[in-house]
Amino acid sequence: MEGEISREAQLGDEALYVYHTKCNLKTAIDGSVWQWHQDYGTWNLDGVPKPSLTTALIRPDRDCLPCDCRG
Repeated sequence: MEGEISREAQLGDEALYVYHTKCNLKTAIDGSVWQWHQDYGTWNLDGVPKPSLTTALIRPDRDCLPCDCRG
C-alpha cells in the first residue's frame, strides 16, 4: 500500500486508515433502485468512537474483469 495513504493524507489528517471495503456488483443500466442506509449505529461497537467517516470510490486505471469497470 505504499503511496496510497499519502494521497488520502492530503485531506489534512495523517491518521487516516481504511476501515471498511465493499464492492457492489449490479447489472449496468438496469434501472433498479439502490436502497441506501447508514451503518454507524453499530460501528461504535467496532471501535469507531464518532461518525467522522467518509466514503470514497476508487476506480481502476484500466478495464477490469469480471465487473467491466469501463466508463
